[in-house]
Amino acid sequence: MRSKKILDVRVDLNIDIKYVLKKIEDRFLQDSKFHYICTTNPEFIMEAQKNVDFKNIINKSDLSVPDGAGILMAASYLNRVEGLNKNSFLYPFSCFILGLYTGIEHFLKFDLKDDRITGVQLAEKICEISNTKKYSIFLLGGCPRDKKGNLIRSQKDLAEEAANNLQKKYPKANIIGATSQFGPDEKDDQNTIKYIKRCMQKNKVNKLDFIMVAYGQYKQEKWFIRNQMHIPVKLAIGVGRTFDYFSKYDKQPPVWMRNLRISWLYSLIKQPWRLKRVINAFPIFPFKVFLSTLAKSSIDIK
Repeated sequence: MRSKKILDVRVDLNIDIKYVLKKIEDRFLQDSKFHYICTTNPEFIMEAQKNVDFKNIINKSDLSVPDGAGILMAASYLNRVEGLNKNSFLYPFSCFILGLYTGIEHFLKFDLKDDRITGVQLAEKICEISNTKKYSIFLLGGCPRDKKGNLIRSQKDLAEEAANNLQKKYPKANIIGATSQFGPDEKDDQNTIKYIKRCMQKNKVNKLDFIMVAYGQYKQEKWFIRNQMHIPVKLAIGVGRTFDYFSKYDKQPPVWMRNLRISWLYSLIKQPWRLKRVINAFPIFPFKVFLSTLAKSSIDIK
């Protein structure tokens, strides 16, 4: 594993899902400490530019996995730029050409290793290993949205439906509870914690192995950082829209779109309200990465 700062936000690279699962089982589930994983994508990094608290949360995480091709492209570009002579008058032009090449390489897949680790992938793998090793899991959050992106408060519980569908696929997975009835705001914390603890008592679980929180970027991470002292849990993971897919409220992009790394286009077509987020991820994110190389070199962390 090698970590890199992208726009001053740490991302852990040269890892795959097998590495992450091994680290979870060999380390995070073995000690008595609270651990958390951030599934960092370009939107996370853009939000962190204006939200110092969020930046600190990501940078202090036990793992900040690359959730998105944009992260891998940025890292590849930064690695190449580091080999250039910053004192050369051609340096800005060379950076620009390298940026274009990296983008073309991405779309044509010229030997670009795909080390994306998405929240959906990680959540499903955790349920898979729970199916054989009985790790306890709780699903929290998730909420339907209308065509404008507004939350729809209804009786539809995405977390419960996600848990039911996962239980059908992994019948021995130890999912001890799931709920979408509570929000991410601090005023809901007391009722949320009471509900989780009731589920733990009912299933005779003294300490949760996993809690997956789907409140959207920053809100989900802020929630488990704020409540880590109130709920005994070994590992927390922010999973974003994952319950939308597991509950079948929404469909994942077709495999061919995922292979071409244009899942964002599928989401935009189905949910036009995501336009601002998509623009943030492209072209604003790569442009900011390009500008950062003109100001200073990126930082590798040993």
